[in-house]
Amino acid sequence: MKFIHPLTSLRAFLAIWVLCRHWFYNYDGADGVFFKLSFSTPIFDKGYLGVDGFFILSGFILTYNYSRNGEVPSNYARFLLARIARIYPVHIICLLAAAGMILVKHFVMHRPAIGVDGNTGFAFLSNLVLMNSWFPGLSNGWNDVAWSVSAEWFAYLFFGVFLWIAPAKKHVKWLMLLPVLGLALVEWDGGRNQLSLPGSLWRLIPEFYLGVCLCRTRQMGGGQFLGKWGSLAAFALVVLTLFIGIDTLVVVSLALLIYSLSFSEDVATPAMSLPALIYLGEISYCIYMVQRIPQWIYSVARKSSSIIYLLPVPVQVAILLGMTILFAALLHHLIENPMRTRINRLGKKGGVGQSPVKSAVT
Repeated sequence: MKFIHPLTSLRAFLAIWVLCRHWFYNYDGADGVFFKLSFSTPIFDKGYLGVDGFFILSGFILTYNYSRNGEVPSNYARFLLARIARIYPVHIICLLAAAGMILVKHFVMHRPAIGVDGNTGFAFLSNLVLMNSWFPGLSNGWNDVAWSVSAEWFAYLFFGVFLWIAPAKKHVKWLMLLPVLGLALVEWDGGRNQLSLPGSLWRLIPEFYLGVCLCRTRQMGGGQFLGKWGSLAAFALVVLTLFIGIDTLVVVSLALLIYSLSFSEDVATPAMSLPALIYLGEISYCIYMVQRIPQWIYSVARKSSSIIYLLPVPVQVAILLGMTILFAALLHHLIENPMRTRINRLGKKGGVGQSPVKSAVT
């Protein structure tokens, strides 16, 4: 199976885009922003849409790896075990680290944290079993960013259903209208920035399905919509729709970008295949999952040192980004890769089935 390196690299940009939202968006008025900038831009403010890009990309790549001719993975237990090996070790480590951080806040620093912002026992258990985004009203406390991992787990469990409603036929491209209309309804019903609200599957289901249909379209002989310039045109659409301010249009533009970058003849392929970008893409899951830990450590250090606080904002951003990438790299090499290999090997020894195709993207 040929790796699609530009899509691996794209994961890095999506993860850092999410960081931009968490670092620069003013959540609660003047004191609700981590890094205060002298300007506001929808490019940063809409960083939550990086998660939507991940959902589309996940549907695309899983279909590319596991369903070349419309079939469901032949050994579904082995498929699910591979998915657990992919997401669960990092999820558990980050959840426990977040819990430790919250306990320190509550009992050592005497800042109320347990029971605040959803940090309850029930929320911890729902995070532990990856069901914290399945039902309305469930809390996303502790490591709040893990809501999207819970949503991904839902997609893995029902991957066969997604494949079944996206048949390997040429008319599948028209089915992409369904998730787009669904997202438009969600955004319209919830008002402004509805797609930024976690805690449900309203984003995951249509976007994952959109990714499956995109891959099906490619498998059925769909070509570049603008030849080798497709990715540049799609990127321009992403920027344009960000300023228009309609999330559904941004999601459609991200889907076009993913589709375009899947072709080796695309003009952006050489740049998006640079080893450094591929590496950042490979650790992007860790970047996304571990982000709250270095952010908290840096916040404590900044409050205790006026020198750090007075540094220019770009320097502070560079320091925190460097810390986040370092934490992510350690997590990737010490936990993610070794545990993924070990779990898959144990599954094979236990007779669960043959190892599925390994991907540089998923």
